Amino acid sequence: MAETEGFERLGRLGRGLEAISGCLLLVPLHAPAAAIRPCVGKYATGVDLASDSKVPHLVHIAASAIILMDAEAAGTLIDDRFKIAG
Repeated sequence: MAETEGFERLGRLGRGLEAISGCLLLVPLHAPAAAIRPCVGKYATGVDLASDSKVPHLVHIAASAIILMDAEAAGTLIDDRFKIAG
């Protein structure tokens, strides 16, 4: 449930998941990472469900984390983080 919801949500928000050869996804790190932030903030303030999908924020957080882990394991994660030297 979590991963499916994550892919649907990120796609719906236009967050840049690019399908290659039908099943391989190139995943820019910023997309799922950016999706996690508002869900954590809302969950931390006592809001359990997303107002649009009625899916628990914890599911969205888990889905985004799973997408990141899967892409990293598959070698398809595009590390587009801003990096500070040092």
